[in-house]
Amino acid sequence: MVRKPDLAQENSVRSGLQAAGVEDDRVQQVLSMGKASNLPLGLRTDSALAANAASVKNYNAHKVCTYADEAGTKVLVQVPVNENYHMPEDLRTSQDLYRSYLESAVEMTSPMHSALNPARGRIGSACDRPRS
Repeated sequence: MVRKPDLAQENSVRSGLQAAGVEDDRVQQVLSMGKASNLPLGLRTDSALAANAASVKNYNAHKVCTYADEAGTKVLVQVPVNENYHMPEDLRTSQDLYRSYLESAVEMTSPMHSALNPARGRIGSACDRPRS
């Protein structure tokens, strides 16, 4: 996970969202929900993140967009609360999370694959699935 305290403070995130054609209301949602204060207890500190690093791979998430900054290409994902009940209590939240990962750390699956084989910890593209 990219350790940024607030996605709204990163101009590259906003630029990536706009370049991907994400609607303004969703951009605002991503930026407001992408704050360190919204992280579950199990991810709020560096030591908690280190202790839960293996479990983070089990999140179900949807790709929102890709963007680049000085550290390289990153993937912005939505971690829907209603698709992650399988996670330990200290890794769950009451609302969706928006997090940024290095592209090399993300494993993408197709939505069809996920529907046929509900493996945990895979990221499907939000653009490829209808949103409810």
